[in-house]
Amino acid sequence: MPVTPFHFGPGALGTVLFPRRLSFIVFMAANVAIDVETALNILRRQYPLHGFFHSFASVPLVTAAGALLAPPLWRALASLAGGRLAKDLPRSTAALSCLFASVSHVILDAVMHPDAAPFSPWSPANPLLGAVGLGALHLACAASGLAAAVVLKLRRPV
Repeated sequence: MPVTPFHFGPGALGTVLFPRRLSFIVFMAANVAIDVETALNILRRQYPLHGFFHSFASVPLVTAAGALLAPPLWRALASLAGGRLAKDLPRSTAALSCLFASVSHVILDAVMHPDAAPFSPWSPANPLLGAVGLGALHLACAASGLAAAVVLKLRRPV
């Protein structure tokens, strides 16, 4: 299923642990953008569903696009948010958030989707497939999201 919330668990934990280096909003946006490919392939009934953007070859492109596009989009979002967001997003934060999003997305999808080819175009093989059972993978993603919530709670007690 495209844009699975399970991708957001590791992102939440990473951004809580490194809040000055990573943006959760940018991380989520990059994951959604990556899964547009899968959604289009589902609509077109085109196989494989997980193509170029689910390979490590796409990581530099996703990272560069995020570094270029996220900061101006952030400024527009910040102005709409009425001061509830920081005014600026450093390009380095945007780039690192997209790098983290794209690498983790490729790995997570390669572990669970047989049509993923994480090392394409160099190899059609998917040595990550089944490296972890589906239940354990989902549990780890959900647990990382829960751990992020705990860390946030500990930092900002109500």
